[in-house]
Amino acid sequence: MSIAVPYVKIKVFHSTYTGPGAEIFYSFLKNGADPHISDGHGQGKGFYVWTTLEQARAHIEWLKEGKYILGYPLIVESEVTLNPQEWDLDYECNMELIVAFIWGHWDTFQKIPDNALRIRGNMMDYTLCPSKSKKMGVLTKFIRFILAADDGSEMQEDVMPKKKYNEPNTQDAAMLGQIFNFLQKYLPDETNKFESSIFLKMVSKKNMAIKYVGSKNLPIRSFQIQADNEWVYGEKALKYIQERKAA
Repeated sequence: MSIAVPYVKIKVFHSTYTGPGAEIFYSFLKNGADPHISDGHGQGKGFYVWTTLEQARAHIEWLKEGKYILGYPLIVESEVTLNPQEWDLDYECNMELIVAFIWGHWDTFQKIPDNALRIRGNMMDYTLCPSKSKKMGVLTKFIRFILAADDGSEMQEDVMPKKKYNEPNTQDAAMLGQIFNFLQKYLPDETNKFESSIFLKMVSKKNMAIKYVGSKNLPIRSFQIQADNEWVYGEKALKYIQERKAA
């Protein structure tokens, strides 16, 4: 039986750049946001967004430090209704929440057979093994990944309940993302309820990273660019880009 979950309406923000000839900017204006373009560095396809403008602008500064900006810094805004069918968590930014969800459903999770989930990576195969270990008389739960390299060698990585992700990385995010995608099929009601509870918290906190995974392009409500160290909005931003393109 499907569990009814409440939907949440919220504004979301995506940080990017206009492109050298403003082609990315015009694509957003014409087509909206396509959720099938980005693969999230292994986390899965989706349109990745922040739930506050402050987070989006901070991400722009990170992009500038890495010299990822082509053209002008650009933030596009949408007003959306969150639901577990079209929205998902950004695994890299929400690792601790997902790990906590797994431990909260351990009795069901441990019934998944070893090797049921096999992740084919660029350099490694990741094999999921829900496991238990008894150390000093204490039973510890953990997820063990068997990492098999192309040369036949193996290493293992254990994800523990208390592991802190002070510096999340895309490799861990990709692994946990694959697990959560698997659980969405294996435990659909529980995962929908879990994600909906996170979405509800956004109403008060509004400081999350999520992604749109719907089938249709997401309409863009407004936009802003950073020009001459100032944020320029709407028609003024459009005029600014048109004048620079014509020059």
